[in-house]
Amino acid sequence: MLHGGNVLALIEPIGFSTSSLKDKAELVEAIEAVGGPAKFKLVHDTFQDAIAGGGPIFPDYTALVHISGISDPLPPLDERLDAHRILVDERDRCDTLTQIEAFLDAGYGGAFSFECTASTVQESSTLAEDIARSFEYIEARSALA
Repeated sequence: MLHGGNVLALIEPIGFSTSSLKDKAELVEAIEAVGGPAKFKLVHDTFQDAIAGGGPIFPDYTALVHISGISDPLPPLDERLDAHRILVDERDRCDTLTQIEAFLDAGYGGAFSFECTASTVQESSTLAEDIARSFEYIEARSALA
């Protein structure tokens, strides 16, 4: 399907226990089985990684890192849903900053993108300021600056 085209397919493992593909290592094995990362790469998602229990990162197989946070202390992190994903702040339970640092330390040069799906973020009347504040928080504590 991708042969001969200038298309890169991105696949995102989803960390929910009911997901059919939640393990990045399994995806990397599948990518290798079809010829390597020339046509397929993964999307690393900090929230999905956290609820899946973490594990190794694969910067050479990663084309995009989705970042978001969960700051509500209850319920347990693995019971959180996409609807709870907010901008990253000092209360983040997904260990997003550590994940960003791991990618940067491993030489990852790809894009980082917010993927905040909580309605409180999407409907905020101060969204531009909220995003700026989250960027400032992340940059002040990481090598993204």
